[in-house]
Amino acid sequence: MTELEIVARNPLNILLIENPSIEVQIAAVKKDGYIINFINNPCGEVQLEAVREDGRAIQFIKNPSKQVQLDAVQKYGDCIQFIKNPDKDVQLAAIRKNGLALQFIDNPDRDIQLAAIQRYGFAIEYIENPDRDMKITALQTNGFVIQLFDNPDIDLQMVAVKKDLLALEVITNPHPEVIEYVKQELLEQLHCKKILGGK
Repeated sequence: MTELEIVARNPLNILLIENPSIEVQIAAVKKDGYIINFINNPCGEVQLEAVREDGRAIQFIKNPSKQVQLDAVQKYGDCIQFIKNPDKDVQLAAIRKNGLALQFIDNPDRDIQLAAIQRYGFAIEYIENPDRDMKITALQTNGFVIQLFDNPDIDLQMVAVKKDLLALEVITNPHPEVIEYVKQELLEQLHCKKILGGK
C-alpha cells in the first residue's frame, strides 16, 4: 500500500509515515485540515490546503502568510481570533464572512466597525461607545438592535420600527409618536390585506 493510499484511508495515518512528502501532506490535510497540527514545518501549499478544508486549522500554523490568513477567514470569519495582528484586508474579509468576528479584532478602525454592523447589526455590541451614525446603521440592518441602547431617542426608535414594526416590543418606554406610527402602519397593512381579499 502506498503512502497516499494510507492517508486516503485515514488522514491520521500520516503519523505512521516518517518524513511524508508534500503530496502526502496535501492529501492528508485535504481530508482533514486539522492534520496540519501533526506536520512539522508545513510549506505554504500544505497550509493553504489545510485552511481551505477547514479555516480553523490556522490555529496550528505559525506565522501564516497573508493568503493563508485570507483563505482561513473567508471560510470562517471567527478564525481571525487565531491570527496575530491581522491587517485591514484580513479584518475586512473576516467581517464580510461574519460580522461578529469584530469581537476578535483589537482596536478595529471605523471602517471595520461599520462593515461589521452593516453585515450584522448586533455586532455593535462589540463597539465601545458607538456614535449615532453607527447606531442608525445597525438599526437599519436589524430594528431589534434597539434593545442594546440605553434610553434611545425618538429618532432611533423610529429607525428601528421602520425596519421592523415588531421592534416596538423591545423598546423600553417607547415614545408616543413611535407607538402611533406602528399603529398606523398596522392599520394600513390590515386595510391593504382586506382590499386584496385576504383575511
